[in-house]
Amino acid sequence: MLDAIAPEAAKPLADLTTDYFARPIDGFFRGTARLLADATSDELATVRELLGRLRADVDADEKEEVSFLYGTIGGIGTEAVPRLRYLRPHERGGEFWEDRGDLDMRHTPHVRRVFLLLKLNGLGEDRTIGENDMVLPRRSFQRLAEYLCD
Repeated sequence: MLDAIAPEAAKPLADLTTDYFARPIDGFFRGTARLLADATSDELATVRELLGRLRADVDADEKEEVSFLYGTIGGIGTEAVPRLRYLRPHERGGEFWEDRGDLDMRHTPHVRRVFLLLKLNGLGEDRTIGENDMVLPRRSFQRLAEYLCD
């Protein structure tokens, strides 16, 4: 019983498995399958809310990505809160980012666990400032949304 998946995960997991039936398993498949297997019903609702926000808010600029942080706002000693930052790589290249603003998610239920599930299952990329930050590339959250939101 401990390994039973949430009822809301059954259809997305079946769709994912069907899509990969005739092609090689990759990191996206493994990460998404693990996310679906590990998340509770409430956590899946939070993932859907997060993906819905991303789909609605991200510009049409194909270079835009989203940094999902769990850290402090305002410096040392302030409350650690989850937030989304909408970022674009600078045209100059490198790892410099143009910040387009934050979306405070401190009142979103289960957001810390969702952050960990996305990060631990390889669905976010570690290429920014540390363990409490990850980048959700546009293609990754769009693909996740295809299974979890449609």
